[in-house]
Amino acid sequence: MKIEIIVPAINLWHKYTKGALDSVMEAMVRAKAHGIDCHIILIDNNSTDETQAEASKLNANLVYYQRNEERWGFQRSVNFGVAYGIEHGAEAFLVCNNDIVIHPEAIWRLVERLSKGDAGMVTCMDIRGEMQQFGIMPSTIGTVSAKEKESVDEAPNPNFSAFMISKDCWEVCGEMDEGFYPAYFEDTDYHYRMNVLEIPAITFPPALFYHFGSRTQNEAQENGQPIVPGGLFENNRAYMMKKWGSTKAEEIVYTHPFDDETKSIRWTKQNPV
Repeated sequence: MKIEIIVPAINLWHKYTKGALDSVMEAMVRAKAHGIDCHIILIDNNSTDETQAEASKLNANLVYYQRNEERWGFQRSVNFGVAYGIEHGAEAFLVCNNDIVIHPEAIWRLVERLSKGDAGMVTCMDIRGEMQQFGIMPSTIGTVSAKEKESVDEAPNPNFSAFMISKDCWEVCGEMDEGFYPAYFEDTDYHYRMNVLEIPAITFPPALFYHFGSRTQNEAQENGQPIVPGGLFENNRAYMMKKWGSTKAEEIVYTHPFDDETKSIRWTKQNPV
């Protein structure tokens, strides 16, 4: 199986992005031993720190570096990355925040679970709390036993900070809705659409990761302001409510966007800004 790994980033190269990529590359080596070919697309949304200089040094056979002179929203970054992956023969897509560290076994375990065919999306389980409790540093997540998590029940609430989606699921559900600019509620919207179509999305406990939590949102801007201020967050909430009659993925109110039967589940607003 061929996997395209999509990593959107804004600044924070030394704080988080490099560590995220290092963990992904280590997991790619483990995945290769399971017959899984992986490739990364790093989408740099107008970083002004060392990201451009450092990313340009990465192995071009492993990483395609997409430099944007404007700041795309998370949704547009994912849509671009998936389109790139499809063009290059990917059968599934792993989307990772740049403020995470994944377990060395995470990729092959996600692929193994996704390959069962009963879920369209399989996501990693965040063990930040557990690691903090036992004083385990994020960089040493590989010391945590993934095998011991095999007895933990799967959960029907996916984690969109590290999620793998099949090409089939993507083609049925459509792209992410860029109307939720620049972030927040796009994940709820996508999960809602999957629920309408009765396509399961699960968190798979043996696929582990550590999420530092909202670091791009709160630390990436040069002026110290959040990427998504309160007003934009509320705009996205209102858009979600208008589109589906609910802000909860599990609470199905409309089965068509805006309760309009002429609009398919795939309807999205693209490139709104």
